[in-house]
Amino acid sequence: MAKRLFYLTTAAILLLILSPCLIVAALAIRLDSAGPIWYRSPRMGRHGQQFGLYRFRTVDAHRSATLPMAQRLTTVGRFIRNYSIDDFPNLFNIVSGDLSIIGPRPMEPERVDLTDPVWQQILTARPGMISPAILQLGRAYNGSSMARKQQLELFYVQQQSFGYDLRIFWWGLHRFFATKGNWKRGAPQHDESNGVTS
Repeated sequence: MAKRLFYLTTAAILLLILSPCLIVAALAIRLDSAGPIWYRSPRMGRHGQQFGLYRFRTVDAHRSATLPMAQRLTTVGRFIRNYSIDDFPNLFNIVSGDLSIIGPRPMEPERVDLTDPVWQQILTARPGMISPAILQLGRAYNGSSMARKQQLELFYVQQQSFGYDLRIFWWGLHRFFATKGNWKRGAPQHDESNGVTS
């Protein structure tokens, strides 16, 4: 309960601090191309409950989803992805209780087998904005097997504590500034065609 309260307070403070950036990003997206400012991507949450993960839209809504991602990205979209600004709306998910700051990566429902005992264990934890598996694997994330990713997420679930979360948080913060915001190099390129716009 104390950890949840800490994360809720931290997310609220970050939203306040980042509000100018969020407003500028929203205006830039609106002026750059037609379409919604953000969308909600279906994700698997704690105990198998699905939720919509908020992200800024980074692709041209009128371009075919079959085109390569590089051809669908807008000018503003490419910039905010490079600096992970598209993830900032995740903070609303933390405030609403769907997400934590630290936790397993929130996966697309079709990639999760709810009958798998490993997934069942991983899903006992609330998914996080900062994933230990992505931090650990970095550029190698995309090429790693699902079993390896599960292993790292499960290790976090089994070891999680407030102190352990703080260590991961500072590690993630260091990576964020060391890579100028692109701390998730090698992380999955999310497909906005599956999102529910709002």
